[in-house]
This record gives sequence, structure tokens and C-alpha cells, in this order.
Amino acid sequence: MTQSEKPDLVVSDLIAQTTRRKLILRVSDVHPGSLTLLEALDIVDASGIPSGEFSRVMEHGKLREKALLMMAVAWVIARRVEPDLTFEEVCTYKLEVVGEPLDDQKAKDRATAIVSVAQLAGISPDEAKKMTVSEIEALTELRRKRTVSRTRPHRRRAS
Repeated sequence: MTQSEKPDLVVSDLIAQTTRRKLILRVSDVHPGSLTLLEALDIVDASGIPSGEFSRVMEHGKLREKALLMMAVAWVIARRVEPDLTFEEVCTYKLEVVGEPLDDQKAKDRATAIVSVAQLAGISPDEAKKMTVSEIEALTELRRKRTVSRTRPHRRRAS
């Protein structure tokens, strides 16, 4: 069959006939506190965007950068359910982004609080997340008392 013998190719018909898998990404669920270090590194590798630039790209980046970043985030999150999923595969999906992103500062403040309690208690951040407010207050009070007792001058015993 020669070039002139090939039938016309109507792209809009192809798009309408193709059923693509849909991937819904709720952006309010994606923040620094919801990603592991390895997931963040995978997003960097897939999108080519340094992690420190994520917020800037989403606010002021080019459409291509935003799309790559969102696809990379969607891929990383989707792999939690389907570990064998590839980035290339996700790039063929119809990505639907819903919701509003959380305030980055709130997420950072929350992470700082969790890590501080974990360090203070000598436990993992996951364990610290499960502590009650009363337990945290008691731990903080004990730590404060220990610090105060160490800073008081020691009395010398008479010899």
C-alpha cells in the first residue's frame, strides 16, 4: 500500500474511540508530610524537577513542568496500590486533579511538631503521631523539670 492509498486518519475520531484509564489525584492529600523520602526522590527523577522547586513550579512554572510534576506525583501515589505501575504507563492515563493544595507552611509546621515530639520522647515519628496531647504535655513537663534541675547550682558538701 502506497502513501496515497492509505485511508485518512481522523485524529478526533481516534481520541473519542480510545478509552483511557482515569487517575484521580486529590491534591489536598499530597504534601511534604504525606510523602516518604524515596517517593519524593522518585518524583524528582520522573519529573526532572528538584524537590525544592515543587511549589515554585506549581505556582509559576510552565504548563509542561506542571503536567510532568503532577503525573510524577500521581504515579508515586498510585504505586502504593499498584507497585508495578510505570511512570510511562501513568503518562497515558487521563489525570484528573481535584481539590486545593494544603498550605505548605502548615504541613511543615505539623512535621516539625511531630519530629520534635519524637526526638524528645526517643521514639519514631509514627509513634509520636499516635501520642495524645496529655502524653505530650506530660513528656514536655518531665523534660522541663530535668533541664531545670541540671541548671541549678549544686550545693557543695562540707568536708
